Amino acid sequence: QRARANQTLLNAQDYIAEGRRTFHPVKDTMSYKDQKEEGDRCSKEFTKERMLKYLYHFEKVVKVHGAEAPVTGTSKVTYADFALFHVLDATVAQFNTEYYDYAWDKANVPNLKGYHGWFKNRPKLKEYFASTRCMPWAGDSMM
Repeated sequence: QRARANQTLLNAQDYIAEGRRTFHPVKDTMSYKDQKEEGDRCSKEFTKERMLKYLYHFEKVVKVHGAEAPVTGTSKVTYADFALFHVLDATVAQFNTEYYDYAWDKANVPNLKGYHGWFKNRPKLKEYFASTRCMPWAGDSMM
């Protein structure tokens, strides 16, 4: 279970890092606005290729225990679930727009979409997302 959690966490971190780099392709420390043209091109390419590879991988991970269960198969959510939810929520917020051809909606990952909904609707998280404490996604970095 710990190995599954660590694997999911590391894959989620790789995905978020790669996705973030697409918004900052010239220099990681430069503002997205200063490299917007390159960032838009790279992030669009990302949604057509690399993003789908990650989503299909995560689809397989979630499918093992089902869309409404922690990824480790235990009865309690872990850091791996929070990490996976974070990258999925970032994907929905950042890449599910007309500019990106609604990449999340079009991805054939039913278990992953179910998992995202299940996690987002957990009572305490739902309360947090509806609060003023929850900051909106930046829209230019997967953060």
